[in-house]
Amino acid sequence: MDVPSLGVMLLVAAGVEAHEWTYLPRNTLISILAQLRNRFPFTVVDLADTVAETSRAVLDFCDDLVLVVGADLPRLQAARLFLLRLLESNFPNEKIHVLLNDTGPESKNIETAQAGAILEFPITVRLPYDGHLVPAAINLGQPFVLSHPDKPVSRAVRDLALKLGAGGSRPSVLAGLFKSLRPSRPA
Repeated sequence: MDVPSLGVMLLVAAGVEAHEWTYLPRNTLISILAQLRNRFPFTVVDLADTVAETSRAVLDFCDDLVLVVGADLPRLQAARLFLLRLLESNFPNEKIHVLLNDTGPESKNIETAQAGAILEFPITVRLPYDGHLVPAAINLGQPFVLSHPDKPVSRAVRDLALKLGAGGSRPSVLAGLFKSLRPSRPA
């Protein structure tokens, strides 16, 4: 998918089995990531919750890790174990940002502070549940931050982006990208 007005490109690994990319040699993967870093201001890599060698190569190369966690007890407990493995392997905790994802209306049963206590790690942003807008955006291929910029879920995504850019080496690029995602207001 290409969204030229925003300068956003998406390369989807559709049809590629998740285990197939784990056969890439570490140096090949690092070379690919380096080329992407040279070409694009931001590269997002979707990883499984594993510390396999290929995942570790991506983690070693990344500037920030956004850990998306469902707001239910089993996923929070699994994420806590993943965070422990990361921290035990000396992954810098300042690179970790936890996005608490409300995957259904029942997600409200766990408060943000409770989730942080379970994880033993602070929550960066909570993504509110929107059972209509998010699936429609996925199915139509239209970013909800553009189609519905004032919705709580859109504000949460912008908040995460701004938090990621605030301490990064390229905040002006991020600010410029997400400025275009803000709703325009009449003067």
